[in-house]
Amino acid sequence: MDPAGRFERESLCNDYSERSNKEQKFLQAILTSFPAQIRIFDLQGELFFNNSSGNDRVLVPEELVSSTEKKTIVNVTEDKNRVITQTNIIHEGEFLGILEMYWHPKELEKALSYLDSYTNLALDLKAVFETSYDVIYVSDGNGVTLRVSSACE
Repeated sequence: MDPAGRFERESLCNDYSERSNKEQKFLQAILTSFPAQIRIFDLQGELFFNNSSGNDRVLVPEELVSSTEKKTIVNVTEDKNRVITQTNIIHEGEFLGILEMYWHPKELEKALSYLDSYTNLALDLKAVFETSYDVIYVSDGNGVTLRVSSACE
């Protein structure tokens, strides 16, 4: 090491740059592999990231910009072929941009179908708990009671 510490600084800068590049590639790979079209816009409405082709500007809704809390707007495209969700990107109370996602109705229908089946299972389980003559006691791995059948009352 030289007296000014130049080589150590260069090594630290190179390590930081390499780590930053890896993180950027990893995040880009995640966004690119997402099944819906994702577009991210900066403060001025300019395109920052797009995982498929599309417009490079967006009209930023005022209600997303003015909010200091996460907020989402859901719309349908004019041709009614996609559902658009726009979410503001907030960090430490500051508006940074817009995350826009385009969903195909079939993808949403599939997700809603899964949700519906889980809802039906939950209702079935609730009916079992309410109508059983046996005492049913459910706890987690730590012994905390999660549910007790009505036969306990």
